[in-house]
Amino acid sequence: MRTTFALILLAGVSALPLSAKADHPTVGFGAGVAGPITTIGADVLPRGRGAAALRLELSIFDAFTDTELLDFDAVGEHVHSVDRLYSPSLGLAYGISARLTLTARLPYVARTSIRAVEDEGSGPEVHDHGDARGIGDLFVLGIGALAQPKPGRPGVALLGGVKLPVGQKHVQSGGEFFEVEHQPGSGAYDLLLGLAASLPRVPVALSANVLYTVAFKGAYRTDLGDVFSYNLAGGVRLVGGHEEIHIHPDGTEHVHTPQGTALDATLEFNGEWHGHQTTSPSPSLGIVASQEENSGGNVILCSPGLRLSLHSRWSIFATAGFPVVDNSNGIQHETRVRSVMGIGVAF
Repeated sequence: MRTTFALILLAGVSALPLSAKADHPTVGFGAGVAGPITTIGADVLPRGRGAAALRLELSIFDAFTDTELLDFDAVGEHVHSVDRLYSPSLGLAYGISARLTLTARLPYVARTSIRAVEDEGSGPEVHDHGDARGIGDLFVLGIGALAQPKPGRPGVALLGGVKLPVGQKHVQSGGEFFEVEHQPGSGAYDLLLGLAASLPRVPVALSANVLYTVAFKGAYRTDLGDVFSYNLAGGVRLVGGHEEIHIHPDGTEHVHTPQGTALDATLEFNGEWHGHQTTSPSPSLGIVASQEENSGGNVILCSPGLRLSLHSRWSIFATAGFPVVDNSNGIQHETRVRSVMGIGVAF
């Protein structure tokens, strides 16, 4: 059971957004016996146990055509377009105590074909600025169990963490820096606070969480916007044995987890609300106060997924999220699909 918790804890790295733009990677830490791939659960690792995971996130966008970008510019709307987002990452988790697990994730962020309208004196033209690639910011999240989930009984956990601005924020194209929203790192310290809940299989395992990210000013006095993430997930075992609970004469409980291969199916609804991107004034740097109207909004994805567990130590997972609600502010391209896949190992 310990290794099962460790694998699923890091297999669920994907639900929580980092910024006010749809073309930014996401981060989260999920757990559960038949737990979700993106939603955060209330499970924690036993003291002294850990896990590691490699994960790849791929988002494909309905990119604007050159004609659309020129039309937006003609009415005073400076809009950018990004084709795809790739974000491989390394995640680690460790059981600090019986009720506290510490998790961390460091991503590499790559945005492809960033295009925008520029006027260099001969009239407006669409320029392809190429790709912005580099190390992203480091996320550290603690999961503190208030009540640990057991078969037939829900668990609840507090979530708290920080984003540390270790990512690259001076990536250039043609001798000019990309805008802050396109940099791999934001240059800002952010604060994460939330709650998670889990109910083990009855026969469907349920998990839910909410998490609020307080974003602060980063590079060039830019605030990429607060984020509120809300997620709900269910999971069922398709292949393999089920956990069994045994009660000892003294009243203590022991959960038996079957060894071997198991296949779980999950279905999740991942919601993300983003605040507007804003810039604080700085006369010495020539920066004026502004609010990006074409930023923020609310999006909900429906995300079916699968997770294969091998010998209670290895886990292979994949999910694909499709938008069912997209209430983005202003003019922003929509997400066509956001997929997450990876492999994890417990130790």
